[in-house]
Amino acid sequence: MTVELTVVSGQRSGTQVRMSRFPFTVGRSGADFCLADPGVWDSHFRVELSPGHRFFLRAGEDRIVTIDGAPATAQDIPDGSMIGCGSVYLRFQLSPTAPCDLRINRLALWSVLGLVVLIELGFLIRGTG
Repeated sequence: MTVELTVVSGQRSGTQVRMSRFPFTVGRSGADFCLADPGVWDSHFRVELSPGHRFFLRAGEDRIVTIDGAPATAQDIPDGSMIGCGSVYLRFQLSPTAPCDLRINRLALWSVLGLVVLIELGFLIRGTG
C-alpha cells in the first residue's frame, strides 16, 4: 500500500508525492519531500508506520503542525486528512488500488473444468461400450 501527499496550497500546489518508505520526512531541506514555503522548517514533521499498520504523524520539536485544523504533535493520521505545515496545506490519502486482472485465472479455471468434464465423458462412454 502506498500513501500520497498532495500539496493543496503554496508554491507547489498540485504536486503529489508517494510515500513508499517510512519514516517519511517533510521539511525545507534534507527531507524526503522539500517545501520552501514560509513557516516550513528544515525538518518539520515525519510520517511513521506504526506496528499496527497505522500512519502516525510526529511533528519536529517546537514545530506547528495541524491535522484537519487541530494542533498535532504526535497522532494517527486518518485517510483524507488535511495537514497544515507552516503556510502549506497537504492532503494525506491512501493511494487508490487497481483491481487485479482475473481473466487469466478465469480462463484457467474454465479450461480445467472443461477438461474434467471431457475425461468424465470419456470414462462414461468407455464404461458403457
